[in-house]
Amino acid sequence: MASVEGGGAARGTAAVAGAVTETGSEAETGSVAETGAGAVTETEAGAETGSEAEAVTETETGTEAGAETGAGTGAETETETEAETGAGAAVAVKRAPKTVRFEVPAGGVVYWLTIDATIDLGLAPYVERVLAEAAADPAAVAIVSEINTPGGRVDAAVRIRDALLESPVPTVAFIHSEAISAGALIALAHDYLVIVRGGTIGAATPIQLSGGAAEPVGEKMTSYVRGVFRATAEARDRDPVLAAAMVDASIDVPGLAPAGKLLTATAQEALDWGLVDVLVEGREGLLQRAGLENARIERRETGWAEDLARVLTDPVLSGLLMSFGFLGLLMEFYTPGFGIIGGIGLTCLALFFFGHAVVHLAGLEELLLFGVGLVLLGIELFVTPGFGVLGVLGLAGIAASLVMALVALPLDVSIDTGELAIAAFRVLGSLAVTAAAAVFIGSRLTRSSAFRRRLVLTDAVSGLAVGFDGDYRGDAAEPAFAPAPGARGVASTALRPSGKVRIEGRSYDALTAGEPIASGSPVEVRGTRGSSLLVRVAPGPGPLPPPPLEDRADG
Repeated sequence: MASVEGGGAARGTAAVAGAVTETGSEAETGSVAETGAGAVTETEAGAETGSEAEAVTETETGTEAGAETGAGTGAETETETEAETGAGAAVAVKRAPKTVRFEVPAGGVVYWLTIDATIDLGLAPYVERVLAEAAADPAAVAIVSEINTPGGRVDAAVRIRDALLESPVPTVAFIHSEAISAGALIALAHDYLVIVRGGTIGAATPIQLSGGAAEPVGEKMTSYVRGVFRATAEARDRDPVLAAAMVDASIDVPGLAPAGKLLTATAQEALDWGLVDVLVEGREGLLQRAGLENARIERRETGWAEDLARVLTDPVLSGLLMSFGFLGLLMEFYTPGFGIIGGIGLTCLALFFFGHAVVHLAGLEELLLFGVGLVLLGIELFVTPGFGVLGVLGLAGIAASLVMALVALPLDVSIDTGELAIAAFRVLGSLAVTAAAAVFIGSRLTRSSAFRRRLVLTDAVSGLAVGFDGDYRGDAAEPAFAPAPGARGVASTALRPSGKVRIEGRSYDALTAGEPIASGSPVEVRGTRGSSLLVRVAPGPGPLPPPPLEDRADG
């Protein structure tokens, strides 16, 4: 049995929109009609007849393709979106173009936006904003999207497509050169399609970048994108088979895109097959053909926040923000308290999340997870000594929130395409590299006397460490030289690896060899380094050191 792809009836009619016979007649007669050669053409709601009219849908005659009539010979009525031939293959349908003509009242406004260059995450908020502005304007007559793009991110294109399908204001895609890959999906989501001479549309097979080279994705991703294209075409009364052929090279469209070749249509081919509605010479031609020449054109450009989001979500810059953010946080483990380095790290991570929040990748869940990670890190820094379970959980929470902010596709699709693995590799790679850098830089800086002088309060006396009688927090006192190696005391503050110790009633600046020491822990002097004592945790039993001065009772 030969059957054609119906794809949905036109608005307000029962027959398939724009199906054309060779005789040019378009009759709505019921559900099944026979051609002169005996071929049966089936649609969801109707079929076209004529004097020996043969549908221009590559259907075959009964003798050549085994077509069956409806006279009790097992004829089938295809009720699904996808019609099938006797061989089980979908058949594309040539459709008449839609009429693009608007009635413009006095004061009518046309909103004009531009979709050019690579489609990235920052483009979606811009399109959504313009559509919202037009929807809120009672004078809005139409929205024109001037498209000239080689494609881009699938997730960004799907977001734009969803916004276009929901627009209450009629939308017109003006393909000014090319709408390739993700650009084709965006174009199909408009109510009307207009293309300039020399323009092209199609070639939308999904790919992924691996080591800088483009590679085909798995079947799950291809199926997902193919389904999105089909659904979009159906929503706009266009042939879903042609839309799917842009994604899947195995779909055969005789006379346009044979099996094994992706569908990429020229302007004239797109018009002949009903993919586009009007072929024009340029912008003025579009306005005249659509009756918009007297409308007021409101051109909308991207705003500063959208431009900033496009920059911040660039893979290279977002990777640098993650790296410097991690580096700033990890460096705080080498300094007491929380300082400028940690602030820089938090600023970098805040910029990362701002950019991804603007494009709706980072939502409340990611921000909450990031906040929990920061709280755990703060507890590790300021409450507990060393770097233990809380620190690991804090970094894991921050890393997980960053991974979630990098993934937009459904989870199963992200796993199949490797997008989730790529995002995790980016985050964990940044964490590993910055952790190694933090350890290296920290070990070098703790040996630098200039860095230590900025890090802690010191007073150099002939290059020897000195202590002060009284409270190290600022009480007036007389200086005293460093105690001998082996002397024991107590850590007045946490040493990470620098801080304060108290020995024989005097306060000293101190450093460890790298290991953290909790406040209140017994310490032993190993020597001096610059103007600070070099200490370690006191090994074995020994005399109890006096308590820190700040812990003693007043008086």
